Order: sequence, then structure tokens, then C-alpha cells
Amino acid sequence: TRGDRLKVLQRMVAHAQFCDSGDTTISATRRAVTDVLDRRRPRDDDDDDRGKGLVVALSDANFRRYGLDALDFARALSAQTADVEGFAVMVGSLGDEADRVTRALPAGRGHVANHTEDLPVIFKRVLRHAGVLDDD
Repeated sequence: TRGDRLKVLQRMVAHAQFCDSGDTTISATRRAVTDVLDRRRPRDDDDDDRGKGLVVALSDANFRRYGLDALDFARALSAQTADVEGFAVMVGSLGDEADRVTRALPAGRGHVANHTEDLPVIFKRVLRHAGVLDDD
């Protein structure tokens, strides 16, 4: 109902009002890579026939505002292990931050969406690069 929708929106607004300011993109990306690695570790009853893990981090590439280095984002995606493929999808950018991340990542791993209609194309490209989608 309309009343239910209004309650959901009010809760969203209240939540946003009390969230800490700051950017957790880098720490969340490190955590995502670690979580994927933990899930990939072989267990006694597993045959280790798994492919690489996949992390796709979405960011507004607004690192300087919070005193962070955009290159740390790139390192969080690429320096952990060869068992996880990390991709950055940056929605817009302030200055050259998204371009710095893209240049610091291996080819095909960094993408900038300047318009929302770019996102489906970028995600399709990422999933193809990672071998999740076939080249139909």
C-alpha cells in the first residue's frame, strides 16, 4: 500500500541521517576479496575444481574527499591473490580519480560509467572478461 511504501521511505531517510560520513569502499573491497577467498578454500569433502573467485566493486570514485588514495582501491582489488579476479566499476568521478584507478588495474579490470545507461554494458563486459558469460 502507499502507507507501507511511505514507512519504508521514512526508514531509509532516518537511516541515512544517522550513518557516519566517510567512504568505506577500500575496506569493504578488501573484505569482499577476503570473504571470497575464505569461501574458495578447499574443505575435506571438496574436490578443488573451482574457478577463480570474482569481486566487482562499485564506487563513486570520490576518495580524495575522505583523505583516501584512489590507488589503494586498485591495490585492494588486484594485490590480494591470483585466485580472485577484481573489477572496479566507478560511477562518475571527481577529477581524475576513476582514471587513476583504471590505469592502475590490469587491462579490462577498471571501468567508468559516466551515464547510468553505461552500467549494463559495463557489467556484461566484466562478466564476459571473468568467463561468467559466453560471447553470444
